Amino acid sequence: MKEKQEISKKTKHKRVINIVSIILVIVLSFTCGYFSKYIIDPKVSTSTTDLIRLIEQVGYIIDENGKTKELTKDDYLKAIANGVLDQYSKFYTKEEYEEKTREREGDYSGFGFNLYVGENQEPIAHGIIGNSPADKQGVRAGDKIVSATFNENTTEFINSKQLSDFLSQCKKGDVVEFTIDRAGERLSFAVQKDKYLATYVAYFDNQKRISFRVIDGKMQKVELASEKIEQLGDDTALIRLDGFEGDVASQLAQAIECMKDNNRTKLILDLRNNGGGYMTDFTKVARHLIYNGGKKTLVAYSKGKTENKSYYIENGKNYEFIQKIAVLANEHTASASECLIGAMLYYGEKFSIDNLVVEKNSDGVAKTYGKGIMQTTYKFLDGSAVKLTTAKILWPDKTTCIHNVGILPNPANATEKGISAVIRAVQTLN
Repeated sequence: MKEKQEISKKTKHKRVINIVSIILVIVLSFTCGYFSKYIIDPKVSTSTTDLIRLIEQVGYIIDENGKTKELTKDDYLKAIANGVLDQYSKFYTKEEYEEKTREREGDYSGFGFNLYVGENQEPIAHGIIGNSPADKQGVRAGDKIVSATFNENTTEFINSKQLSDFLSQCKKGDVVEFTIDRAGERLSFAVQKDKYLATYVAYFDNQKRISFRVIDGKMQKVELASEKIEQLGDDTALIRLDGFEGDVASQLAQAIECMKDNNRTKLILDLRNNGGGYMTDFTKVARHLIYNGGKKTLVAYSKGKTENKSYYIENGKNYEFIQKIAVLANEHTASASECLIGAMLYYGEKFSIDNLVVEKNSDGVAKTYGKGIMQTTYKFLDGSAVKLTTAKILWPDKTTCIHNVGILPNPANATEKGISAVIRAVQTLN
């Protein structure tokens, strides 16, 4: 959540002038990053460099407590990212970027809760990261975190911001007793904050759940009969896809093989709360859900200032035993998830708009998030980096962009949250 501050027009004008000047200086030190170099007019760069030097030599920076503050280079960069760029762009310090790089491969540290943080958000775990400490202990998506006990001190949570603040203060190795509310039942789980390798796929049918866990250093499939979904019926499986990163495509392939092994011919692809990820992983996933005769197939197209790019799959997997696919989505289904829905709709092999089921949000509206833009991360010489919005993402027709619009289902497929959505998806498959 962003705090709103009252700033006079004069102050805002000065801030914009300063920030724009700083941007030009910082671009000078920008490396080629992933894609390109930028050339700046040397006359402009000289004047902006002088401005920075002047601020550093004689300028007073007064913080909110009235004390003087020395600005670091990271302070300038964060000011730009927070003050000028869109909500999806961000500056990373060297340490933050190194952490993001590790997470790119699924190397995480923490408890494993996915939260939508805000003072008006309930302390609900909207998602539990696969193979995380919370996942292994049995905490599940939708659980409301009522309180946490650590060192004999109990903290109760009214909103998700309080919970997030508490989690961030915990250190690696801390074991916290969480009290949760699950459909009116109070349960307790002792969860240790630790490093873990995230997984992104879970398989469900009416007999069992199969999750991917790292055991003795190896990725293995673990069967949990207690978490079956009885409403699925004997011919249907549900595969939950939580993100587009790490080893997601390989895990999806194994989950589809589980379908085959268990004689399931209808698939419900659960993209609820999937906020997206990386385009490279999106194409790897799409290869398992779009066949198109096995030929090279366009699944997304990006339009940027300096470059347009086509995203293809080659040698799509032909899972002939899958007869039909339904997709579950909600207001937090975003970005690469929406790309995947768009590509599947475009080719329409085993999935159509009649099989898209979307949960209603708090306003009673059923639509996906609506993120049709992509970000590119560029690295600076000192190890820090900036993530910038660089392009619009279009569906394979090279025309449709769902940014700020989202994807809407047929009215009959707008459902309440939870098992109602699963039941409706089963109905569309039948």
